[in-house]
Amino acid sequence: MQFPRVFVGAALLLTLPVVARAETETFPLKNLTPAALAGILADEKTLLLPEGIESVTLELKKKAVTFTGSPESLEQVGVLLNLLDIAAPTVSFSLKLVRSGKTVATPTIKVMSNKTGLLRSPGLYNFELKPHVNGDGTVSLQLETATEKNLKRLTPGKPENFVFKYTTVTVTASVEKPAPPK
Repeated sequence: MQFPRVFVGAALLLTLPVVARAETETFPLKNLTPAALAGILADEKTLLLPEGIESVTLELKKKAVTFTGSPESLEQVGVLLNLLDIAAPTVSFSLKLVRSGKTVATPTIKVMSNKTGLLRSPGLYNFELKPHVNGDGTVSLQLETATEKNLKRLTPGKPENFVFKYTTVTVTASVEKPAPPK
């Protein structure tokens, strides 16, 4: 049995059975990091790599991944990467902060899904927003201060109240989906 060639890349190497007529192609990544792609490819539950891929080399500095395999498998990998390497949706939040019955601020902020947004006004408020856009279009939002944390599922366009000890924050979310892959 022939063993696959081993390329020592930046972070991770997957070795797979050797195929005939192997070619090598490098795919630049636009939104995914090579490490995130490695996690997706290494997940035993998904088994996304097509048959015919001989090796995978992650190129962290170039933000790219190089595959070696049959021409057919490289074409399938290109299609797969177009589906996986998409921008995360962005969520716009309109907030209304109320203390003692008075509106003290009405800030807005945009945060990418699964990223943390910071909303600060010295002496007035200090919030971290951690949104996640769910498959059904709702947004799970963790809103926290230095001492309190609140988690709710929001329907875009519908205001929700987050009640803290001294402040009630009314949050309205809207989701901006990225353009579909070409």
